Amino acid sequence: MIMFCAVHNLPLRGHREKVGKMNSGVFLGLADLIGRYSPVMAAHLQRSIENPRSVNYLSHSIQNEFVNILGSTVRQEIIKSIEKAKYFSILLDCTPDISHKEQM
Repeated sequence: MIMFCAVHNLPLRGHREKVGKMNSGVFLGLADLIGRYSPVMAAHLQRSIENPRSVNYLSHSIQNEFVNILGSTVRQEIIKSIEKAKYFSILLDCTPDISHKEQM
């Protein structure tokens, strides 16, 4: 689900971090959608709703961990490509943020 969000440039989180609630974000929305068609996912989501302190792998910290793992994998692939290439270049783009500081 996180790779789907990354490929389609979708935000993971919404205003709430509760499964089945409005504005819970794309990640939890996809989990809820899959739960409608998968009895295993439906049971997992139901357990996480009934016992919020249980381990459910749906929290923002788990999402961040997956994003970091995917980012590390992409970085390693880019480094491998650079090491194989005879020549390479780096193109950077900068834009000012709301405080007028350049962000690369």
